[in-house]
Amino acid sequence: MTTLKIKYNSSIEFRQYLFILRKEQSIVVRAAFNKIKENQKQKEIRDTISAYANISNLDSWWIQGAIFEAIRLHKSRGQTKVIFGGRKSLKDYLKGLITKDQFKQNRLFPLISIGEALQTGNRKFRLDIQNNILKFQDKRGNVKFDLVLQSQLRDRLEQLLYIEDQTKERKQPLTVKIDENYVYLIFNPKQNTKVKQISNRVLAIDTNPNSIGWSVCDIRNDQPNVIDSGIIELKTLNLQSKNKKHHETFEICKFLVNKAVHYGCASFAVEGLSIKSKNNFKGRKFNKLVNNDWLRVKLFSNIQKRCYINNIKFIEVNPAFTSIIGGTIHSNFPDPISPTLEIARRAIHKYQKDKFYPSIPNVNILNEQWKQTLEKSFGTWRELADWLKISKQRYRVSLEDFTFKVFSLKSRNSAVICRDLYV
Repeated sequence: MTTLKIKYNSSIEFRQYLFILRKEQSIVVRAAFNKIKENQKQKEIRDTISAYANISNLDSWWIQGAIFEAIRLHKSRGQTKVIFGGRKSLKDYLKGLITKDQFKQNRLFPLISIGEALQTGNRKFRLDIQNNILKFQDKRGNVKFDLVLQSQLRDRLEQLLYIEDQTKERKQPLTVKIDENYVYLIFNPKQNTKVKQISNRVLAIDTNPNSIGWSVCDIRNDQPNVIDSGIIELKTLNLQSKNKKHHETFEICKFLVNKAVHYGCASFAVEGLSIKSKNNFKGRKFNKLVNNDWLRVKLFSNIQKRCYINNIKFIEVNPAFTSIIGGTIHSNFPDPISPTLEIARRAIHKYQKDKFYPSIPNVNILNEQWKQTLEKSFGTWRELADWLKISKQRYRVSLEDFTFKVFSLKSRNSAVICRDLYV
């Protein structure tokens, strides 16, 4: 087990409520400790203490946490005499160096909530590391207070992201202790295992509201050597409830990052899109699909978090003409897989001069694709894009020309259909 001590800020209302809970829970810890020394069983202790009149703000879980803390204290101290608050604090009080109120304050234990894996890690607290928040909630799961956590350095942040992910998956408990200044998070840390990564291997994705194309490839001499590729279909998912869409989106993130880890990818590449809700003048259904159903921001932020946990470089690239370049140069792959090969190439060559665009194929090569409709070569990809727009020639390769292995993501109840391309 490891313990992370983190400073936090909160409202005055929370601090007042915390003081009440700590005061009452400390009464239970001290009483339980004395009863454990008398060899009383947990059930006897719980039944006796639950009848106390001065712990009206504690529910059964706060009481159980206090009993667990008393058991831990008894195991560490045995039969030796324990002075709650510490010997020094008692001596200072007897000498008049501190007041009675200060002595009582020193006798308070941090508020403790024991972790439970099946209760999303903890019944009382939820982590939101992306926003540096620890949510304090009541027994019905309603958030009562948000505690703002101090920003952490990379090694601790990696562990915090890991335990947040573990608790959401109900795989690990998170015990939380809290006093007036600090939060103490107690959990089993991630065991860092060295995974051999290939420096020029990239997993790249091309996203749109109805599907996600992905590929794993090695970039050698500006050319992608494709290891694996596929398509994640989202049409059925877009018709589901909000909670279902959120859950499946996070499952997609896990699926993609696990692919990157499995193949030893050093980088994960996405398009650096900046899309705001707006009227696209293509009807209400299209606006709803793009503005509401497409959880692009959640997808990217969760992928970025998982890449951080697994030490994979998350790279955003300029999306200019990726579909046209992918469909033109990589016509042996269907859309939306073909654009991912250009996205992967840009990720490897990001910030390198004269490497943003690949070379344009000459007129003879292009005419093989567009059936001798070209009369001249193009100097830039923009010129080619303008010609395609005017001529209305197809550059996206249909899925019908390819063979896929089709399966549901994770379970048969999933609303996400995956297609792995046979290459």
